[in-house]
Amino acid sequence: MLGEVALYLSQSMRSFSFSERELRELQRRKLRRSLRWAFGNVPLYHSWFRRIGRYPDDISSLHEMAMLPTMNRADILANYREGITVKGMRPQVTWATTGTTGKPLRIEWTARMVDVRRALSVRRMLKFGVLPWHRVVTIWPPKVQWRYALDREGLRKVSTAYLELPLTSAFGRPIPTAKILISTPGDLAGEARKLRELHPDFVVSQPPHLGKLGAQMMRDGASLSAKGLLITWEDTAPSFRNHLRRTFQTELCRLYGSTEAGTLGGDCRAQSGMHLYEDYLALEVLKGDEPVGPGETGELVVTSLHNDIMPLVRYRTGDLIELADGDRCACGSSLMRVKSILGRKSDGLLTVNGDRIPPLWTVELLESRIGLRDFQIRQESMDRLVVRLTSAQDTDRLKRALEDLLGQSVGTRVTVTFEQRSDEELWTKSRPVISAVA
Repeated sequence: MLGEVALYLSQSMRSFSFSERELRELQRRKLRRSLRWAFGNVPLYHSWFRRIGRYPDDISSLHEMAMLPTMNRADILANYREGITVKGMRPQVTWATTGTTGKPLRIEWTARMVDVRRALSVRRMLKFGVLPWHRVVTIWPPKVQWRYALDREGLRKVSTAYLELPLTSAFGRPIPTAKILISTPGDLAGEARKLRELHPDFVVSQPPHLGKLGAQMMRDGASLSAKGLLITWEDTAPSFRNHLRRTFQTELCRLYGSTEAGTLGGDCRAQSGMHLYEDYLALEVLKGDEPVGPGETGELVVTSLHNDIMPLVRYRTGDLIELADGDRCACGSSLMRVKSILGRKSDGLLTVNGDRIPPLWTVELLESRIGLRDFQIRQESMDRLVVRLTSAQDTDRLKRALEDLLGQSVGTRVTVTFEQRSDEELWTKSRPVISAVA
């Protein structure tokens, strides 16, 4: 509801600038309350505490969370619904993940969780400089796909081309300055012209499509005087983000979230690393089971603090992130900052030494070294890789370059073959590197 969203937004704007001490105290209170609730109402977590002989009041900090086990997608699937939800509670909305990384998960949210997500989405936009009177143009895919979500009003359709529009949708209706532009891949020049005619202050879209529009504008000798771009793929390679900054002469905000945990973070105007919203989530970054420090890489582990019907405790998201330095951000926030989101842990190319290369490292290598764009790599075996492209290129030259670079990466000679990738696939959830090698 509008009143609750406004309340959570007001609270979140204050906590965004909390000192480190204030932030930890807020998180301690929320964590203790959430763990008490989970212990008393969710069978899976009750069994966890019984097994280790502890109680929720024994845990008052993230450091002490290490006493509990972690959970993953398989645990949710195995325990849904009786073991991981609160008996007798009805969800405000039930989501299903896209299934790009396996069997889809069903995730239930309370009305409070929905309102908190909306408030954090609005805060993210405000902290990047988007104000209610700014003109925000969102570019939608040419063929919108739909899925169904259940809420108290029944079954409703939700676009799978989920683009975060917090200032236009948080309060249930668009503001007058919000516009949606449907992509027209067959007429890129016409689409670029329409975008310019809308005179946007901010543009929301996916990086590959923004790259195409930027190239078209350069061919047309035109420009776009936007204050910023909001990109829906948070794991876009640094070289391509810099390319978009140069092309559009503006800054970027990465929109980071998940169906399981809601709004996770985003960039601020200081552009010194993406903030993770640990004032509303308990967040750990682990390598194996050990926490990592600033400048190190690990897997993001989330404990939800506001979803009473289906709380997640130490949920391994599968996302590899590289932490920024531990100093307070120039914007005044003490929230954890992320230098890069490196992709899903399970997607990285497997090397002959048994290591996995974070997907973003492979993407950055190919984009910066040979200028490859709009691609997907699938590792079929240790010596065979399939590269899917959206446009015809000099595949003979590309084949040699890819076999050389990818072979060096995995540590053995590899053979590269090519497949066609449709423009529509660029609008689906980004998985630029996939490995089928266990």
